[in-house]
Amino acid sequence: YAYQMAVMGLKKRVAKDKALIVGDFNIHFDNPDDPLRTAVVSILDSVGINQNVIGPTHKGGHTLDLILTFGLNIDNIVTPEAYILIYEKM
Repeated sequence: YAYQMAVMGLKKRVAKDKALIVGDFNIHFDNPDDPLRTAVVSILDSVGINQNVIGPTHKGGHTLDLILTFGLNIDNIVTPEAYILIYEKM
């Protein structure tokens, strides 16, 4: 039931033709066996939202910071190593 409500809520909010969502989601998107990642990917896929970050955004080698898009094409995303080091010191 919670899954259906989340999908319905996202569908209502993604009513525009373009959206960009960025942030630290604290979900290990680099680990396909993570059940939370699997659930979030399923919800995003069901409403046509793309996750665009590939590669680590955390010094532990995980992908936690995401760029989610709807109706936008994003190319050449780079996560400089300096960003990862600065982010960890905050």
